[in-house]
Amino acid sequence: MHLQPCVNERTCLVAFSSTHYLSGRPVDDLCGIDVLLCVDAIQTLGAQPLCGRHIDFTVADGHKWLLAPKGMGVLSVRSELFPLLPLAVLGWRSVDDYRSLCVRETLASTARRYESGSLNEMGLIGLEASLGLLVQVGQHHDPKRLRVARLQLVGGLRALGLPVLGTPRLHDWAAIVSFHMPDTHSAEVARELQRAGVVVSVRYETSGTEFLQSAPHLYTTDDDIDRLLDALSGHSKCQSRHEGTKQ
Repeated sequence: MHLQPCVNERTCLVAFSSTHYLSGRPVDDLCGIDVLLCVDAIQTLGAQPLCGRHIDFTVADGHKWLLAPKGMGVLSVRSELFPLLPLAVLGWRSVDDYRSLCVRETLASTARRYESGSLNEMGLIGLEASLGLLVQVGQHHDPKRLRVARLQLVGGLRALGLPVLGTPRLHDWAAIVSFHMPDTHSAEVARELQRAGVVVSVRYETSGTEFLQSAPHLYTTDDDIDRLLDALSGHSKCQSRHEGTKQ
């Protein structure tokens, strides 16, 4: 995905996802784009490194790759751009001396100015715990592991004759793998896989085509991927026998 063709002399800001939610394809290059950039990193943050060198605003919910509860996310803003991002709501935590409980105080010099009031404390505790876990695990984790897992999964799916969305290069695509099972109901297959101890999601392309999606994370093992492929293979064989019986 290229952003440069989307930019002209009237463009002030470009908002985009760090990777495509269905295919896992990332934005190719941000260099040379002389406008403000806002990235929605929910599809990668927690599983892949995110370089903020060219990014002005970063947002992400915590319930996906960050493994946190719903209702708590993150926002990153370049400090020199604070004046360009006005507060949607001014609250008691937005000011410098928030303990005074006076909203007429000077705005906080940090990103706390965007915290208008009391936070989702239980969600915040969960997010802090999940971030701590990811940092701890990441210190002992091969950064190439997810790339290898994705390659293993894509290779296995193609060996089963299942079309995989996209033609990813190993080094930059996210660990999001969407594949199509022709002549099947994806939701029904997903339920069968869940009974076999494998969780996948059902996703839809804009054309309406159904896809099953698997997203290996740091805790995914080779055995987990093999179990998914074995379950899909068993389903395909069962379906072939059923179609043969109907004939």
